[in-house]
Amino acid sequence: MEYQGPFKHIIYPDESADPCVLEYRIVFTNGTKRLVVVQMFDSAVAFQTPSSSSNVRDQILNRILDLDLRGLPLNAIRLVVSGNVGSSAYDIEVDLEDYVRRGNPYHASHAAVTGTRVRETIYISSDTIIAGRTRVQTTHAVPKPLSEELADAIG
Repeated sequence: MEYQGPFKHIIYPDESADPCVLEYRIVFTNGTKRLVVVQMFDSAVAFQTPSSSSNVRDQILNRILDLDLRGLPLNAIRLVVSGNVGSSAYDIEVDLEDYVRRGNPYHASHAAVTGTRVRETIYISSDTIIAGRTRVQTTHAVPKPLSEELADAIG
């Protein structure tokens, strides 16, 4: 089942709190494992856009996940930003502090580092990360070329 949803508008504040707007849509791939693609479109006007600011990209993505995709596993969601220069995919990371603070399931282990210092390592199963139950970020993500599956889905 391939699906390309209608274009929707979302209004957001940029990093200086000025109001901005962009279009996005939700698309399903038609592969053996169906994926949900959130496709954001850079605006042609002089707004801060998802491709130019990770803060803008993250706040819009978190709103879409909370409003439109709540309850879906995060490992089934991909982010694509499209603009005048083409489309790029961005990896989505979990905001670990928010994930733990909201009481989501995780496993922690402690290891002595040096002297009396202890390091806590937190493990999360990707199957337990659900859209709308934690914030996500793309701060460290580098724009990547689209896979053939993603390019076909948004085509």
